[in-house]
Amino acid sequence: MPGNPSLHECSKEVQGEFLDAASLLEQGKVLSMPLSRNLSSIFHGLHELRFKDRGGQVRFFYFIKKGDAIYLLHAMKKKTRELILRRSRRFEMAWKETSFEKLAKSLGVNPAEVREKQKLIELIAEARKDKGISQAILAKKLGVSQGRIAQIESGVGTAKVSFDVLLNVLRELGFDFKIVPKRVA
Repeated sequence: MPGNPSLHECSKEVQGEFLDAASLLEQGKVLSMPLSRNLSSIFHGLHELRFKDRGGQVRFFYFIKKGDAIYLLHAMKKKTRELILRRSRRFEMAWKETSFEKLAKSLGVNPAEVREKQKLIELIAEARKDKGISQAILAKKLGVSQGRIAQIESGVGTAKVSFDVLLNVLRELGFDFKIVPKRVA
């Protein structure tokens, strides 16, 4: 249906960011603007995920059943605010229950890689705050922009961040690490 894309029809960038957001939601994290918007004023428990790529803005409307599943209600390409409000009130659409694991498999993404990157990202944010270092100061030490540090710390966009980058940030924060190989079952 035109204007109502499925996740599989979105760009790889939007797919990756959506998967990261789903992983964070499933872990019980609360997402906020500009990524997620609470739409309880429209309908109790309704939320919106907001992504942007070269093709424009894509919105996903969802409900969360704590610790169990994410219910995707609707996806659309954003055109105007009026369109969002009008379509958001159409709840006769079928809900699609899903989980992070199911989403990752359907997109051909390794869920363990996403989760491991998010663990390292959480460690980076905590370590930076514990040391009393601002994102701007850390960025200057690493030779990147403050916006890049903010993007990394958001936990969304892990496909754009390599383990190498995350380990270099941790090294700058005073961490040492050892990689231990593990056989997969």
